Amino acid sequence: MTPGARLQAAIDLFLKAETDRYPFDIALDGFFRSRRYAGSKDRRSISERVWGILRRRAHLDWWVDKAMGANAPSMVGLERMRARIIADVMITDRVSPEEAATFFSGSRHCPPEMSDIEVSMAKALAGQSLDHPEMPGWVKGEYPEWLHDELVASWGDDLLEHVGALNQTASLDFRVNTLKSDRKSVLKALAGEGVQAEETPISPYGVRVLNRLRLGGISVFKDGKVD
Repeated sequence: MTPGARLQAAIDLFLKAETDRYPFDIALDGFFRSRRYAGSKDRRSISERVWGILRRRAHLDWWVDKAMGANAPSMVGLERMRARIIADVMITDRVSPEEAATFFSGSRHCPPEMSDIEVSMAKALAGQSLDHPEMPGWVKGEYPEWLHDELVASWGDDLLEHVGALNQTASLDFRVNTLKSDRKSVLKALAGEGVQAEETPISPYGVRVLNRLRLGGISVFKDGKVD
């Protein structure tokens, strides 16, 4: 898949998840099952884009609103999703507006070309960092605005530290099903499938996976040796 096609896939996934109210892990799994042509690099890129945008959505929307100005309130649905994707490409990937425009080429499987407003937004976001000193606390912490007063009352000056910890990528840990296998055998089986894994530091039955993978594609998971 081309970079543009991967971005269109992310847009489609977001719209489907929001329209059908699917959890994103289910939406992602369904997407990949129906598109067997997507290789491992495609799956990794699309997954990282989707989960990354979920973790930095408030930041991206703040930048979209700032760059769009008076046009921002009218942007909903597909328009908002495209703007959010463009903002992520500009700020997270740190590409030039010209390179971003090549992803939105309108060619097969790629998003339609950017509108004049979207091009202006991309130019305004070029070189920006994700954080900005003018961002309110709920944007910096990626939590709902209506929760702000309660969270401040609970955590005070430590608020951003706590909510920041909650917004980190969690490790992928398995519990070995000792009725069917043991940790040493599971680690050996995972290594045989090219999966990097190690023992968990506390639990004697845990296995921590170090690289990204699709759970349904590994034998120890399908055979019930881990859960």
